[in-house]
Amino acid sequence: MRTQAIKKYLAISFLAILTVISYIIFTRIPVTLDGSDVTKISRQYPIIFLIRHGERCDRSQNECLSAHEGITINGANNAREYGKVFNNMYPSYGLYSTDTLRTVQTATFFSGGKTPTIPEISTCDDDAINNILKISRQNKVTVIFTHNHCLSKIVKKMNGWRLKSDYMETLVLHRDNDKLILDGDLKPDNLLH
Repeated sequence: MRTQAIKKYLAISFLAILTVISYIIFTRIPVTLDGSDVTKISRQYPIIFLIRHGERCDRSQNECLSAHEGITINGANNAREYGKVFNNMYPSYGLYSTDTLRTVQTATFFSGGKTPTIPEISTCDDDAINNILKISRQNKVTVIFTHNHCLSKIVKKMNGWRLKSDYMETLVLHRDNDKLILDGDLKPDNLLH
């Protein structure tokens, strides 16, 4: 009888611990968004898309588009495909990128050939959130091409989330008065399909 009570106590304790661990893990990752979520947000607020650059040439076996510091042909094609869908949803937006070749190339293919503005202020340093807020004030829709470590830093600072983004993965934020709100993570496939 006593052994059964101990087993029951251990099973309940194990389930409780597992539940707490699961809660901690699942609440520390970004909310996954799709096209309808993004549309709802953009109808109500100015919206910001922070997009990781396309596939890096220097970290891939795929054929390079140009210089080794840039993106692959595959990365350019993916940016173009994502951009076609995005541009149908948002035909007018402010286009920005960091000053690296890979972000500029990705932004150019995504936008159908437009040259992105490279802001004077960083979208990746400790003041990135305030800088993104400043940049976004000029547009109803803002698109900024950046890097994996920048996206990771921003989600951690804003919501305590962890993120290891894939190429072209997108953080969606909105501006509410003078404050940025991080809505979640948009994977290109969730917009494309």
